[in-house]
Amino acid sequence: MNPFRNLFRKGRSNLLKIICLAFGITAGLMLIAKVHFESSYDTYFPDNERVYQLRTYVTRTTDGEDKEYGQISGGVAPGMMAEIPEVEAATRMTLMFDPETKFKIGDEDKIKMNLILADSLWFDVFSTKVLIGDPRQVLGKPLGLMVSRSVAEKLGGVESAIGKTIVPEGYDDWKLTVEGVYEDCPENSTLRYDALTSIYAFPKWSLENWLGNDRYMGFVKLRENVVPSEVVPKMRKVQEKHVDLSQLEESGLDLSYGLMRMAELHREDAKVRNLNNMMLLVAAVMIVIAVLNYILIVLSSLGVRVKEIAVRKCYGISGRGIVGIVAEESLVNLILALLLGVVMAFAFKDMVEGILEVSYEALFTPASLAILLGIIGVILLITVCVPSFFFMRIPVTGAFRRLRSSRGIWKKSLLFVEFAGAAYVAVMLMNITRQYNYMMDYDLGYEVDNLLYANLSTLEKSQREAIVSEISRLPQVEGVAMACSLPISMQSGNNVSLPGDYKELFNYTDLYFVTDGWFETMGVPVIEGNGFHPGESNERNVMVSRSFVDKMRAVASLEDSPIGWEFIFSEHSKNESDRFKVVGVFEDMKVGTAQGFDERPQVIFHDNPNNELWLPGNVVVRLGEISSENIAAVNQAIRKVVPDAELMAESYRLLVNQSYTSDRNLRDSLVACCIIALVITLAGLIGYVSDMLNSRRREIAIRKVNGADTSDIMKMLIRKITMIALPSMSCGAILGWISTESWLSNYPQHISQSVPLTILSMLVIYLIVFICVIIRAHRSASENPIKALYQN
Repeated sequence: MNPFRNLFRKGRSNLLKIICLAFGITAGLMLIAKVHFESSYDTYFPDNERVYQLRTYVTRTTDGEDKEYGQISGGVAPGMMAEIPEVEAATRMTLMFDPETKFKIGDEDKIKMNLILADSLWFDVFSTKVLIGDPRQVLGKPLGLMVSRSVAEKLGGVESAIGKTIVPEGYDDWKLTVEGVYEDCPENSTLRYDALTSIYAFPKWSLENWLGNDRYMGFVKLRENVVPSEVVPKMRKVQEKHVDLSQLEESGLDLSYGLMRMAELHREDAKVRNLNNMMLLVAAVMIVIAVLNYILIVLSSLGVRVKEIAVRKCYGISGRGIVGIVAEESLVNLILALLLGVVMAFAFKDMVEGILEVSYEALFTPASLAILLGIIGVILLITVCVPSFFFMRIPVTGAFRRLRSSRGIWKKSLLFVEFAGAAYVAVMLMNITRQYNYMMDYDLGYEVDNLLYANLSTLEKSQREAIVSEISRLPQVEGVAMACSLPISMQSGNNVSLPGDYKELFNYTDLYFVTDGWFETMGVPVIEGNGFHPGESNERNVMVSRSFVDKMRAVASLEDSPIGWEFIFSEHSKNESDRFKVVGVFEDMKVGTAQGFDERPQVIFHDNPNNELWLPGNVVVRLGEISSENIAAVNQAIRKVVPDAELMAESYRLLVNQSYTSDRNLRDSLVACCIIALVITLAGLIGYVSDMLNSRRREIAIRKVNGADTSDIMKMLIRKITMIALPSMSCGAILGWISTESWLSNYPQHISQSVPLTILSMLVIYLIVFICVIIRAHRSASENPIKALYQN
């Protein structure tokens, strides 16, 4: 029999089966491919199992604080390679330019690229394919440049790019010459960079020191069959040769190094791991709902096919023959569902890629496709075996008399699972939406509304000051100031000591330098002291946060008012007598976002003419009202000073919102999954109700003859559905609660789950089910009983 001929036969519901199967399987397979993508980070280069990142472990004896960092000092990586035979190669890298930095090509053209600085052994550790050039030579001298294939194409082609000069905006003395091209880093790479230049442009002391200046990331490639446990003890001995560890202990510090496999950096991150587990569970729910719905619709149509199967048995068809018929039908339905899924995937490609934050090319690799094909094979096996089991049990007598379906327990069980899956996704969606809204409204300790920012770090100091002066003249501007960094970004830290005492008390978040009016412009409350004195020299003055004062009182037993306290701050103090005085205390800000913020105390210094560390490069502007006209006026003031620079002031609120893009995408993906799960569940419910009405048509007619009205019949049907729906939805809601609790543990600040809202989510699904049952059953319940008895 040709299975395609049966697609549109009455009573088979093939179109409904194919559509539901397509939606459920497509959503589930997309999520599984996304999990595979997240789990395969940094496995793209050869010998990736032998590449490890150097990790720094710091224990502070003064407060018992343990910290782990991914940065090291400049001399650590090459020192490990030189003195430990088990290390085959070692390299280090650092950042100097913002990822949004534009690079000038000649006089007119500009490109944006992410440039990192690395040493000559970078490609010995990360064996990315090199198309042109010798990386050791290119990265072995200052201002040599290796670019990716995509950047080379922008420069005219792989071969044409060689010899071209690229200059980063604001760094005219950095004339970089393209001398090599390598293959692009894939999307599942922790270190995604567009170009590399030599790290040897940095001074020698920075590249060779073992303590402080920990701006570098270091990586080692171990020799074959060497495990980290053999290397770590030797790393400690090498460290002892270069660092006076006893002096560190006297200052209250213990510093050590360890190794973490590169391929585990992303995969073993707590948030990534929990997110992967949640996506796998949602994917499983989507696929299970789709498959069980398919089986439920097949079993619901069993009454229509009894005579067909029985007649075939009369003509001698074997069990294998029945399995073959079911297999052909299932294979055709599955192929059509997959084709429909592919069409939908490409129809909504841009939206799906945006939600999943990965391109289809990176999502569907040979490895991930092999996994997806295996899952499709299991789905086909289930959709063949389960219906075949029931078809083979149809007796031959079914050809001569009407048989009543006896698959009630199976159908109820399948519907139970579908209801539970829909409730699970709905509860997850409700809580993730609440968490997203909570983060969007989270108080960061400063006023983000009506605030603009612009990065002026590529400009000269005089140009920055001129821009601030121009902006301050605008009538719609309430405040303007400069700062080294924006508190939305995680910051580096330094250590604080008491004058005359070498011991470092604790590590603090260093926001470095700001100019006059910064606290007023940002809306950060000053709770004690007068703060920085506008128009005066604040070179030796600092502002500290409330938590700084609390921690200092705890570790140094300081009791009096913090105003006037003096401290030694590492990196800022040139010697032990170079003190800074506290002139004000401000309320702690949330440095970072609600996804995760730096909990260390905060210190802010005032910019001054002798500042040799970091020049404030970010301007912040407080407007009376944020509008397109006011933003345009600020940008016009910037262009008045630097007409050729592509600088734009943007909304700080928008910057905060963009930091939650991944959470918004997760919410959107669950919205889609919830809608799909609900549609599939309702399709299965309609099939179940239809089958129940057909099988109980005579019973309903007899009840009506004996005095029951339509409402009585409806109550009976709703009662039977409710006995399945409420217990199953309760199970799904409980599972959703447990999954949400695990997911919320990723956030330092998160919502508390609500029992009433969980019940409400479950009842919303039940209400939709209730309405569908009413609509589907009303016609049958209102039917003339004489007509029903005559037809039966």
